[in-house]
Amino acid sequence: MALVDDGFRFRGQAANVLITLVSGVVIGVLLVTYAISFSAITFSGEFAFLLDRAIGIGLFGAAIMAAITSFTASYAGTIGGPQDVAAAVLAITIGSAAASLPENATPDQVYATAYATLAAASLLTGATFLCLGYFKLGNLVRFIPYPVMAGFLAATGWLLVKSSLGLMSGVTLEWSTLADLFDRSAMSVWIPGAALGALLLTCAWRLKQPAILPALIIGSIILFYLVLIATGITPEEARASRWLLGPFPGKGFTGSIDPTLMLQGDLVPSLRTFVEIVTVVILCVLGILLNVSGIEAATRKNVDLNRDLMSAGFSNLATGVSGGLVGYQQLSLTVLADRFGAHNRFVGLIAAAICATAFFAGAEALSFFPKAVVGGIVFFLGLDLLLGSLYREWNKLPLVDFAIIVLIFVVATTVGFLEGIAIGIVAGAVMFIITYSKIDVVRAQFLGSEFRSNVDRTKSEERVLNEEGDRTLVMELQGFIFFGTATQIYDRVRQRISEKPPKKLMQVVIDFRRVTGLDSSAVHSFVKLTQLMQDRHISLVFTGLRSSIELRFRDSEMDFSAIPGFQNLDEGIEWCEERTLDAYSDGKGPRPTTLQSYLIDDIFTRAQAKELLAYLEERHYEPGDYLLRQGAESDDVLFIEKGRVTVQLELPGGKTVRLRSMGPGTVVGEIGNYLGLPRTASVIADEPCSARRLTQKTLQKITREKPVLIATFHKFMARRLSQKLADSNRMLEALLR
Repeated sequence: MALVDDGFRFRGQAANVLITLVSGVVIGVLLVTYAISFSAITFSGEFAFLLDRAIGIGLFGAAIMAAITSFTASYAGTIGGPQDVAAAVLAITIGSAAASLPENATPDQVYATAYATLAAASLLTGATFLCLGYFKLGNLVRFIPYPVMAGFLAATGWLLVKSSLGLMSGVTLEWSTLADLFDRSAMSVWIPGAALGALLLTCAWRLKQPAILPALIIGSIILFYLVLIATGITPEEARASRWLLGPFPGKGFTGSIDPTLMLQGDLVPSLRTFVEIVTVVILCVLGILLNVSGIEAATRKNVDLNRDLMSAGFSNLATGVSGGLVGYQQLSLTVLADRFGAHNRFVGLIAAAICATAFFAGAEALSFFPKAVVGGIVFFLGLDLLLGSLYREWNKLPLVDFAIIVLIFVVATTVGFLEGIAIGIVAGAVMFIITYSKIDVVRAQFLGSEFRSNVDRTKSEERVLNEEGDRTLVMELQGFIFFGTATQIYDRVRQRISEKPPKKLMQVVIDFRRVTGLDSSAVHSFVKLTQLMQDRHISLVFTGLRSSIELRFRDSEMDFSAIPGFQNLDEGIEWCEERTLDAYSDGKGPRPTTLQSYLIDDIFTRAQAKELLAYLEERHYEPGDYLLRQGAESDDVLFIEKGRVTVQLELPGGKTVRLRSMGPGTVVGEIGNYLGLPRTASVIADEPCSARRLTQKTLQKITREKPVLIATFHKFMARRLSQKLADSNRMLEALLR
């Protein structure tokens, strides 16, 4: 059995090695083709006489970039290389720099200036990538909506399909040249290539066996040469018929790399192109973020955007000293490696080795690759991205999201690639604003009778707050408040006021604890709200304000100093409760002032209150004194007679959390005393206060001597605990409503 297992393991390893080798060679050939093509774009027109040296720069930079990316990228199968968008802008940049040279400038002077310009662009781009990655700014791309990313992949797929047809037919695919595509000689190349691409796509989608793709490619190359042998066509005749790649230079390009040229070139023209170089940097930042995110979406592998930014930064710095082209992670080649099943770093290293070989020995050997095979591979990859983003998504996404994908694709293919991405980002932003504006910025809304502060109240105070609590409106906000959501707050308050309830509002509490920020339009809405409150003589209370939001309010037309502000919602509600009690307690009878009157106000008769007080020990405390200490033994109950105390939970590390505040007429320590458990929290005096202590020993004595009094006492404690439970349930119901 072990021999059988070893045999399967050996065959599996051999298949992985074959996949890696074939993938690396194919991707290396494509990368060489890209490097030569992008070099030709960069040094086009009047600078075509520098093409040999430009190809050397491109191949050297591609080799370095592929090698460094293979070692440093977050996803093992990532392929790095020069980019077409950067090459197109660099062509304009080099033209601007060279135009500033004297008319009698020598070819060496022109090349040195172009070399210095390319180096400056690569170095600045690399430094920008490093800074973005170091400061963890790559994650900003996570805010790009998925439809925009899918539209980008679809547009990229179309560009690859278009490029593959142009590579195979030799025709630049435009409406005016469409008829040339159906020339017999052109069709003899691109139709077999397109058929191979369609076959590769079918196998990739249906068979799910990565080894089949390299096998088909090798088989296609063998079949091509078998047909040549059978028909008696020589490689030279095939090359003349444009069935093979090339022609490529047959000698090395080592003489094109000279870092000292950065100092020999005229720096003034290069500096004059600073705006164009910055444009290259901006386009590359957008390009790398889209490419890396596209790699993540297409391969379904998690990537570290910040690490990949730093990887591309190191690559561009390394190629910059050689005057290399600007580049970063290649979306198409990375996805191709993934479709081949080559998920390792050796693929990029093999591709880098092929680029290095072409640089040192010349690229003539690559001219034996059939155009139909190379073009068919690019055609397959383009179809995979195009159909994967359109056909596979149309029934999975909402109609609006799919419409954005189609919009990007149509604009990118008819107007321009960058225009399509820009339109998509704008459409995604508009959809985000529309969707976000439908989110209720008011997380919770309730009245003061439904949500209380963490302050224990006497029975008479509870009665007042139950009857008059509707005079307080509380609104908890959430998220980022902008012009589309700020009006919700103003409209809700105005609607509540216009309802003409039986009891007029006294105060409106707005809690900002979950608010992350607000824009200037939102600030203006709050200014209108304060004016509305002033006109109606209603107090506006802010709680949980961040310092940045508070600064925005202070800089506005709002009379911020007239608005009571508190650190948290509990303190704000407590302030409102005290105002309500001060305003309406007189109409409900005099508020108790002594412990005896508090007891009588609750459940005890005058005689029972007097009897109970006779059993209690009087205690006095200064601010900061512990009435009860967390973790201590529970052996007594304290009746607060004067002053104010805080019940707090003491956490490890010296941190504390306020649980409740209590004043005269309240009781502390009853839970631990009844359950026989250690104190679950500490009680600390906030100000000079006095309390009456009832110990377990005294409680037992009352039980023996005053059975009626002890029954009233237990009923009193049961009522207090039940009231706390009812308050908690009421608050929970208000929050969940």
